[in-house]
Amino acid sequence: METKKQSIVTEKDLNLLWRVVKSNWYIPLLIVPVFYLAGSFYAYKQIDVYQASTQLLLNKNEEYYSGNVVTDAGSYYIDNSNEKKVIKSYDLMKETVLRLKDKIQVSYYIIGRVKTAEQFSGNPFEIKINNINPIWYESVVDFKVLDYDNYQMSLHNGDQIKTFKGQFEKELVNLDFSIVVKRSSIFNRNVVASISAINYQIKIHSIDWLIANFQGAMIVENPDYTNILSVSISDIIPERVVLVLDTLNKVYTENTVKSKIELNEKTLVYIEKQLDEITDNLKNIEDTMQDYRQRKNILDLNWELQDYFDKL
Repeated sequence: METKKQSIVTEKDLNLLWRVVKSNWYIPLLIVPVFYLAGSFYAYKQIDVYQASTQLLLNKNEEYYSGNVVTDAGSYYIDNSNEKKVIKSYDLMKETVLRLKDKIQVSYYIIGRVKTAEQFSGNPFEIKINNINPIWYESVVDFKVLDYDNYQMSLHNGDQIKTFKGQFEKELVNLDFSIVVKRSSIFNRNVVASISAINYQIKIHSIDWLIANFQGAMIVENPDYTNILSVSISDIIPERVVLVLDTLNKVYTENTVKSKIELNEKTLVYIEKQLDEITDNLKNIEDTMQDYRQRKNILDLNWELQDYFDKL
């Protein structure tokens, strides 16, 4: 019995495939640029995140840190877990945020055709918040420069839009807020037309939101259990995160010095209290001796003693 091996792909199939490729040859040439443009657009829409870090040197020779040294089988390392908690504490970050309130409480955005980008520096105006209704926090606010002297703000709160007009360098007060919008150094009459053509947006942040935001982005590490702490914070604006870290460093250093001064003052108060008690005790002893002299009719104890020995 003779068997023949049949080919899976016939010449007819190859001809059909060739006709399909020949009639659609332009499709691969179109797909590559389309995917390239789509990838570029996606990458352009992504938000870059930056990380800045600083290092804090703790003085391990001071009594304040002597209790942090932990020994293990003849070796030792420094346990700075308490200091790490202090650096990440709410109170320390709150003081940092309050010092930078005028610079970081308001976020400024420029609306582009494709992308809305946040701007931290180089803005033609700055907004100072005196008082504000909490409904404005984290809400989208459109800001439009009308001319050299006037501006307009529109708050989008759900389906409602509240619009307010104000003047630069003058306080705007109503039931919702009290703010002052100031021109920056780059805002002059020559650039009013170009600035008026830009669509701005702002977001006003609460103090608690700023504290939670920076605390959540903070990482505190203790490299090799040394007396050095590495503090890093991630943010989309590199200038802002550097400013926050520098201020945090200053606040931590000032609080450390303040704690030492308070400790020294308490020590001095304790010493003065002990001295007062000793002085009172000595005075009581002196009063007791004086009373004894009066009761025994002793005018001078040393003279009486010498007289006694002379008589003896």
